[in-house]
Amino acid sequence: MLVRSLAGILLAAAVAVAAHAATGSVRLKADDATVTFDADGRAQVVIKLNRLSSLNLATFTRDRVGLTVDILIDGAVVMSPVIRSPIEGGQIAIAPASEDSALAQRLADRLKAGETILVRTRDQ
Repeated sequence: MLVRSLAGILLAAAVAVAAHAATGSVRLKADDATVTFDADGRAQVVIKLNRLSSLNLATFTRDRVGLTVDILIDGAVVMSPVIRSPIEGGQIAIAPASEDSALAQRLADRLKAGETILVRTRDQ
């Protein structure tokens, strides 16, 4: 059963990788999202991705080192970082442009409720 489960994950990952290679974007799903504060006291959302999303983000960012990407939640761009290195490990932190901790909490709540994260290259 574990082999079939792993095979299903790998097949889904291969399909998703092929799709985002052609489109320049990837959709991610969170297992959890919490609000924390950085060293300067700014609110950020720490997101633990599900396994498939973690694999897809690692591949997506590995292919786009040096490029600017937009990170969208609920259709709104919340951050536009430059990819400095592949993002691996399944955890990311998003710091909304606003220092409003209530906004960070709303984003975390949306992600926990099932909202997806869209990451796309800037030229899209």
